[in-house]
Amino acid sequence: MHAKSMLEDLPSELFCSICQHLAAEDLLRLSRASKRCHNVAIFQSEEAWRACYLAAGFPPPPASSQRTTWLKLYKDRYVTLARDRRLNKRVRYIQLHSREQTIRQQLSALHHEINKERSRWQHAVDEIKALKRAQLVHSAKGAWAPTSVQQQWDTITSASPVDIAGRLSTLENDVKAMKLNVQMMLNSKGARSCELDHVMRQLQAMQG
Repeated sequence: MHAKSMLEDLPSELFCSICQHLAAEDLLRLSRASKRCHNVAIFQSEEAWRACYLAAGFPPPPASSQRTTWLKLYKDRYVTLARDRRLNKRVRYIQLHSREQTIRQQLSALHHEINKERSRWQHAVDEIKALKRAQLVHSAKGAWAPTSVQQQWDTITSASPVDIAGRLSTLENDVKAMKLNVQMMLNSKGARSCELDHVMRQLQAMQG
């Protein structure tokens, strides 16, 4: 109460001089202290509000605003800035949400492609094993072999040994290529997952 009385007793010129060293938030708090503080902080501190306006980095006021008080100029700019920030935040949120959906779709497509490529890979490996087993039966020249293996060879007898060897070489090259392709897709999936985590953290921060 004593400090408030001291403020009330200050000459207006000194009071206004003190106000020039206050930030906008402090001026507004001061204006709620008493009627005199309100009168000085709001109506008699043009230089203080001018300093606040310039300190905020707002653009120079237009020439048509010469009759407008610095307080009103500050409020107008502050309101506009706050509105723009809310709009930019909303736009950013929509962009992040859209990016989240895109990444999830990409991850789903990668997961499908990885499983598809692994299936082709396994099919090629199984075919290689079957061809090699059939070759062993053929090279054994009549030795006993399981019926399924004998049947496997019978389905290949129409092809020449050179064709079988070529097929094995092609399959082995395909397996190497598919293995490399799967690894590249796994790396891409990992990168997309990290990006998704980053996007989700940004969304959570904006919501919080």
